Amino acid sequence: MKHLLTFLRHGVSGTLASTVGSPSVDRRGTMLKHYAFMLLFLLGSLNVWGASATLTLNNLGTNVGTTSNTSVETTDIAATGGSTATYTLNYLQGKKQGSAILLAKGSNGGTSFISNKTAMPGDIQSVKVYINSGASGSATYHCAFNTTECTTRYVTGSTAQNITGGNSHTYTCSVSGARYFCIALGNNNNGQVLKIDVTYATGGTPEPTV
Repeated sequence: MKHLLTFLRHGVSGTLASTVGSPSVDRRGTMLKHYAFMLLFLLGSLNVWGASATLTLNNLGTNVGTTSNTSVETTDIAATGGSTATYTLNYLQGKKQGSAILLAKGSNGGTSFISNKTAMPGDIQSVKVYINSGASGSATYHCAFNTTECTTRYVTGSTAQNITGGNSHTYTCSVSGARYFCIALGNNNNGQVLKIDVTYATGGTPEPTV
């Protein structure tokens, strides 16, 4: 992108300067500059100039009970990184396992899940899920994205990934305008989610001029 902008800023004007005096070349140069402006406009409309930030929700199980819940409950986590606000998470069929939330297994992933009740501050770009050390090495995890809060297990558009204890996986969001995620199990093994990094869009910056 840096090299493209350098060309658009300097290459076009250089071409025009070196060929002035030739009507046909001048016309081509004018057209080239016109196309350069159009390209910049299109890149800006695709939010190429946009910025992003990452917030971290750590130790998800700190305030969770020691018995698996049978109806949706919530827990509040103070974020660090790109946001220092407190975010409320939903969880079902979960209980405290050290500093993590243990998600109870069930047929075809069961009904357990973790989702955000508080919307993310910008459109989600990705979520990195960290699994507690000592968790099952066979468990697979979904992370799906939605434009509305997930109050039940939601895995639409997600492919379950095997994440072993002490490791992590980044799920890329392809849902336009999504500010909600849902983490759920993908098979009949208990899971333990310790931490989440959420990368989200923070808006655009001014488009560069040619």
